[in-house]
Formats: sequence, C-alpha cells, structure tokens
Amino acid sequence: MLHHDTSLPRAKPEEADVAPSGVLSFVRAANERKIGLHGFMLLRHGRVAAEGWWRPYGPDRPHIANSLTKSFVSIAAGIAADEGMLSVSDPVARFFPEYAIAFQESGMEGLTVEHLLTMTTGHDRNLTTSKLKRAFLEDELIRSIGNREDGDFVRAFCETPAAARPGRCFFYNSGASHMLAAVIEKATGRLLEDYAVERLFRPLGIGSPSWERCPLGGTIGGWGLRLRLEDVAKLGQLLLGEGMWDGKRIVSAEWIRAATAPQTDSATNDLPPDRFPDWMEGYGYQFWQCRHNAFRGDGTMGQFCVVLPDRDAVVAIHGGTADMQGVLDLVWEHLLPSLDGVPADSGAASAELERELEGLSIAEPRPERSAAYAGSFRCLARNKEDEVTEVALQLGEASGSLVWRTEGRERRLSFGFDGWRGENVLAGELSYALGTWLSDRELVIDVCRVETPVRNRLTCRFDGSRLYLEYVHFDHVQVRREWVGEFV
Repeated sequence: MLHHDTSLPRAKPEEADVAPSGVLSFVRAANERKIGLHGFMLLRHGRVAAEGWWRPYGPDRPHIANSLTKSFVSIAAGIAADEGMLSVSDPVARFFPEYAIAFQESGMEGLTVEHLLTMTTGHDRNLTTSKLKRAFLEDELIRSIGNREDGDFVRAFCETPAAARPGRCFFYNSGASHMLAAVIEKATGRLLEDYAVERLFRPLGIGSPSWERCPLGGTIGGWGLRLRLEDVAKLGQLLLGEGMWDGKRIVSAEWIRAATAPQTDSATNDLPPDRFPDWMEGYGYQFWQCRHNAFRGDGTMGQFCVVLPDRDAVVAIHGGTADMQGVLDLVWEHLLPSLDGVPADSGAASAELERELEGLSIAEPRPERSAAYAGSFRCLARNKEDEVTEVALQLGEASGSLVWRTEGRERRLSFGFDGWRGENVLAGELSYALGTWLSDRELVIDVCRVETPVRNRLTCRFDGSRLYLEYVHFDHVQVRREWVGEFV
C-alpha cells in the first residue's frame, strides 16, 4: 500500500476486512470508463484499507471541495448549537435585524435555521450565479450568491422572494448554506473559518485549511474549502463515531444523528430520478442520503465523503468529472461488495492491487518524441477570442514548453514527455503538464491544476508552415476552440 506521514492508521485490505479484488475492480472500472477520479480512500473499522491517486494528483496537496464544504458547515453549526449559541428553531431574521424588512417583503419572516440546514427555504432556484472568466489556459469560474454589485451575499439572499412558505419543500440552494455560515458568524461573533479551525479542524488534526471569503469578508458557506483527501476521510470517520474523535467529543451524537438522517424529501429537486437515483433518497442537515442505507456529503465535479454505517466504512473521493452518479455507481458495484468478506486466497489480489495503485495516472507518459518536429516554432495566432497574438513551441528531448503572448504579457507552460512537469502556475494555481505525441504531426498537452478539478487539453497539429491548435477545457463547461497560426 501507499504510505505517507498521516494520522489515520493504515492496514492492508484483508487486515481491515476488505477484499482487495473488489478494490482492484473499482480502480480498473474507473480507468476503463475514464470517469475522471483524482484520488480515493477506503476506510474500514477506522483504518485506511486502500488509497490511490491518479498522477499528477497526490495525497499531500489540498483539493477544492466545492459543495462538500456544506457538510463541514453543518458540523460547525452543530458545535455552536451544542454550546448554546444557536438552535435549529431560531428565526434567521433574529440574527440580521438590519435586513428585517427584506425578510418580510421576500416572504421569509418565518425562515428558521432548520430551513437553512434542510434546503427548505421556499426558493425554487439555486441562488448561486456563476460567470466563466475566459483566458487561454487560465479560465476561472467566479461564483456568487445573487448579482449584487456590492457583493453582499446575505442581502441578495434576503431580498430574493420565496416561491413558497419556508419548510414546505426541498430545493437545493447554496444560498441557504451561505446564510447558515453567516448565522454561525453572527452567533459566535467570529469568522466561521476561525471558529471551525479551533473547534473542528485542529481536533481532527486537519490544521488550518484554505477557505474562500465572500466580497464582504465573511466565510463562504456553500463552497470554498480546500482539503486533502485524508481530511475528507476524517470527516467521514467523525460521522461514523457519532461525533467522537480519539476519545473526545467534538459534536453531540444527537446532532450527527439528525444531520445524517432524512429530514426532507429530496425528490422534489429538479433532477431526473432515473438518472440520479442517489439524489432521490432524502436530505438531512447539509448531507444527502444514499442507497444502501448510506449517506454522504458531496461537491460538484466528484468530491465525495460517503459513509456506510452498516459496514463501518467510509469512501472519500476527489475528482474532476461531470458524471457524479457514475462515481457512486462504481462505489456500489465494486467497493460495497468488497466489504462482504475476504476470500482466503487474497494475497495475490492484494499484491496486484498495490501495483495497480502505484501506477495510476490521469494520462500515461510516452517518452518517445517525434523526429519530424524538434526545435522552436513561433506562429502568429488568428484567434481573437482569447486575445492571444503569438504562440511558440519549444520542443526538446524530454520536455517542451508552450509560450503565448497576450495583452503585452508573456506566459509559459512547461511539460514533460517522460512525466508530468509541475513548475507552472496558471490562474494562480499550481499546474502540471504532460506532452504526448499521437503521431509525428500531432502533439497533445494535458494540463491539470492539481488543487482543483480543472483539466485542459491542447492538441497541436503541424501542417507544413501552419500550426493548428485545439483547446479543450474540462471543467463545468466544455469549451472547444481551434486556432490557426503561420510559422514565422
């Protein structure tokens, strides 16, 4: 197995009552389907029985949690409730007297903390707005609650009219999660980030993770955390222990039971039931119910903390995929049966699994490079959409670089032919790149921002004195653009 300096104990699969053949089939199925996993951990009886990362992703680097952030906010709310600072029956308007009129005019004067926790605010749409800021290889998704120019997420929520009386029906809404974070900050008199570090993260051995702030400085409740995968696994183990960690009480068992039980019918959400069966099982306090008597926190693009109380198991996953139901299907099809018993002859499967885990990669390096194209190439780009005026390729034996100029600024991406190169920063994110020759005239460059789900692919096609470049962005929206440039 992989070993790192971490606090969760490790065990071989068979030592933790996990059949290695089931884990092996899970990994191979994920590879065959190219589903876009970045890393996974399987815990059984409190020990890590299997873990793997698809290079260039790794165990020591934090990863954007997206909406999995909401589940951590729920636990922070539970701790504040245990300390008497808030209760689920508290009117939300009590914490924001400055917005009393807005609550009344929007029909949410009866909104309670429990309505925020259960996504039953009365809204019939998600108040999150997203804008994709386009820049070659540096696209950024900018999210907010509402569209207020002053960046006041709380006022944007309060001023949005409810379509129904709070409590009547479920509708997934990140605005509710941000309001929950704002309530915690009002109740405790502290930033949620600081409160969670002291009461939750440090006791779990997580430290002080990065957490995004809203424009007015508050901690964002619907997204924004960056966590190592082991940190996610620790949340799952805390839930299995009903709030106990290393013999100490972090949050009450009563809160954990309420948070992870079905509190509302999630089938009223706007997802097709046949395509998203695990989204139809109910919703708790910022936790989804699952099939197989499981529950989970999750975040878009494949961030999961799946807890299986009946099996005393946790599955933690980081990913970069649009097929989140497909990830859960793989868990049920392969990992769930691996918890049913260990065959006597598991030694060979365990060794095979270890080899498979050591060799995982998003894309496989192919060390050979094309003999037809070597050296430096510079071309004038003809794509105005990205405001790039010049592109250059520098191709060496084991590595290469792509250089582009935009608005008078020169940017560079280094990539390896024999392995991932990680000396790049794109949109402020550490980025790794790998070059692969598909033929003597076609070069593919895979790019991963390793603390995010973002993956890009560039395809460079050489045709005489011309370079054709296709740019594909693998995030929330797939963007394809083809460039044509003349060598100069």
